[in-house]
Amino acid sequence: MSTVVEQQKMEEETTQQVVPEVDEEALKVRGKPKSGRGWKEPVGREQTHRVKPKALRKSWKVKQEERQRLEERKELLAQVKQVQAQEKLAAKEERRRRIMIREENLIKGSAYQVVCEFQPFSVSLILGDKHRKN
Repeated sequence: MSTVVEQQKMEEETTQQVVPEVDEEALKVRGKPKSGRGWKEPVGREQTHRVKPKALRKSWKVKQEERQRLEERKELLAQVKQVQAQEKLAAKEERRRRIMIREENLIKGSAYQVVCEFQPFSVSLILGDKHRKN
C-alpha cells in the first residue's frame, strides 16, 4: 500500500508543478523605449501574423433587402429635398410680395402738394438779417 500512496503523492506533485507555457518574447528584457512610453507594446510580428477571416458572401436575400432599404432611403431623401425646395420657393414669393407692398405704400405715402414754384432764395432769407453782408 505504501507504494500506491507514494505513487499518488508523486502524481499530485507533478500535476501541481506543471507551469503554463509562457511566450519567450514576453520574458525578454527590453530597454526603455525611446518615446518613453513603457506601457506600449512593440509593433512587430503579432500584427503581421493575425489570422484574417475570409470575406463572407452575403446571400441573395440579404442583398435584396439592403437594396430595398437603400431605395427607400433615396426616395425619402428625394421627398425631403422636394419639400425643402417648395418651402424655399414659397419664402421667395413671400419676400417678393412684401417688397411689392412696401413699394406701393411708398408711392401712396409720397403724395404731396406743390406750394410754390422754385425761386432762388437769398442768404438773408435763410439765415436771417444778422448774417447779411454790408
